[in-house]
Amino acid sequence: MRNYFAVVFLLIPAILFCQNNGIHFQANTWDEAVALARAENKLIFVDGYTTWCAPCKVMDEYVFTHEMTGDLHNSKFINLKVDMEKGMGPLLASRYGVTSYPAYLYLAWDGTLVHKTQGYQNIEKLIDQGNIALQPYRLERALNDRFKGGDRIPDFLYNLISFRKQKEDPSYKDIIPLYLDSEKDWMKSQTMQLVFDHVSTFDSKMFLHMAENKYEYSDVVGAEAFNKKFNHFIKEALDNGGEPISLERRSEIYEVAYPRIADRMMTEYKMGLFLDMGEEEKYAEVAYYYYTEYDPEDMEGIDRDIPLFEKYLKSDEAKAYIRNYHEERARANRTPASLLTLARYSLADFDFDEARLLTKEAKKMAKKAGEDQGPYKDFLKEIKRVKKQNA
Repeated sequence: MRNYFAVVFLLIPAILFCQNNGIHFQANTWDEAVALARAENKLIFVDGYTTWCAPCKVMDEYVFTHEMTGDLHNSKFINLKVDMEKGMGPLLASRYGVTSYPAYLYLAWDGTLVHKTQGYQNIEKLIDQGNIALQPYRLERALNDRFKGGDRIPDFLYNLISFRKQKEDPSYKDIIPLYLDSEKDWMKSQTMQLVFDHVSTFDSKMFLHMAENKYEYSDVVGAEAFNKKFNHFIKEALDNGGEPISLERRSEIYEVAYPRIADRMMTEYKMGLFLDMGEEEKYAEVAYYYYTEYDPEDMEGIDRDIPLFEKYLKSDEAKAYIRNYHEERARANRTPASLLTLARYSLADFDFDEARLLTKEAKKMAKKAGEDQGPYKDFLKEIKRVKKQNA
């Protein structure tokens, strides 16, 4: 009895060794198999079985457990067992024309059928079938046949692009527009990387998508790489091959590239342009808009440009802005000139008493400072005239 148990214990490690070195079906679901195959750049080996299939049980017991089949399939494939009568089994059987069991499918991660065999396979035959599936021309032919057949499923097209690019086949570029047309979700990392790698012009749907999703692209490709390429295309669009561009075109570029600050950038550009051109009236209109919308605290600029506003701007809003400017300046720094300006506004409002008081104060300050009092005396006369005229 002691010898019997000794033999049993000696056999157990050998049995376990044999099982551990057979085919390891590491994927539990189709989605898991796809993810692993894609990440490891391997084909998927599908063991399609049924519960009533006697050869399937023989394969499980004697062929899949052998070290030689394990060596090949564990190193070269992602292995998945599928009950062809449950779950997605019937779908696989229908799609790949399975008519008998066991059925063995060798698939790319995108579902492209590279090779198929059905029925019992001994150890040597199963290894042969695996090696046939691994022949490079098999996958290439399968992908090309599927493409020629009109298949435009996004994952398939992406895999075909990757395959041809890896082979340095320039025709992969022709498939990119087809992939982007069929892929509805451009926010996938693989799609963003593809767009980033192959965007060619500013005026393209690809660049527009990059512009609309700057932070997401930066996360995928890296902020430094994204900014370098993004700014390159903006500069190229603005340079326009050395030819001048219209204000409308510049505004369009800013809107695409910097939508949140495009209007301010365009306003600042036009200020500089009109100033350089000596277009005072146009400059005044744009500068007034800039100060009211974006930089009301730029008192140095406003002080410089107020005379142009007074000269060219005629709207009620602009006049109110100019008056408010002078009133605030006068309150902050009461000088003869600023008080006279306030007096003029008071006279315009027919506030004769206020106009007279301000003018007299200005005249008194001018006298004390040794300045000419003539303008203030003249304005006092103007107040009397207007008052008499409107009495």
